[in-house]
Amino acid sequence: MRQATDDTHPVQLTPVRTVVVAPPRRARTRVTLMFAVAGVLCGVIAAGIPALAHRLDLSAGQVGAFMFTWGVAAFAAMQSLRLVLPLAGAATVLRIAGPAGAVGAVAVAAAPGHGPLFVAAAGFGVAFGAIEAAVNAQGAAVERAYDRPLLSGMHAAWAVGAAVAGLLVAACTRLAVPYPMTVACIAVLVLPLTLLRAPDLPRPTATPRDRRGPRVHLLSVLAFAAFMVEGVLAD
Repeated sequence: MRQATDDTHPVQLTPVRTVVVAPPRRARTRVTLMFAVAGVLCGVIAAGIPALAHRLDLSAGQVGAFMFTWGVAAFAAMQSLRLVLPLAGAATVLRIAGPAGAVGAVAVAAAPGHGPLFVAAAGFGVAFGAIEAAVNAQGAAVERAYDRPLLSGMHAAWAVGAAVAGLLVAACTRLAVPYPMTVACIAVLVLPLTLLRAPDLPRPTATPRDRRGPRVHLLSVLAFAAFMVEGVLAD
């Protein structure tokens, strides 16, 4: 009997592998370190305000104006980065803002007078605000990659960094080390960590706008109140 001509050769199917991407541990570590760096920069300035006030003979009103300048500059930088981050990426922002924050802290500590102090406070505020916005953007991306809450732990690293900076400033003050020298030494130690920026992770695909507006707005108000209380206590 003649074999049918429509017989086909058997096809060998290659088994499909499911590739599981490991969580970006290196990115998580570096983002956490950058949070700690931001805390150190904030803590070293906050803990040194008495030294600044004594050296430059600042009144209570001038101290408040100094902190207001720092805060407004940081707020302006954060709002501006809403337009910059989607275009440049958080890693690019941190490449500039990280070292600038360390240099800005030294400029604040070594300011020779009232005018230079406020200029340095504005510059440091811009760098600090840029660091905060960029590192939080990266932290949110790492959290999405892990698919579990991680930002609270990263913010804890910020608090640890601020506490360590405060202790170092207190110890150096006890040893009669000039405040500008203290900040300069801490900045030199922190500067290499600012270069350990994490790469930007892929952004999530666009999703339809969440219709639960009132709930999101309520959470935003509660978050604002919490940060306001925290800021007042810290200041």
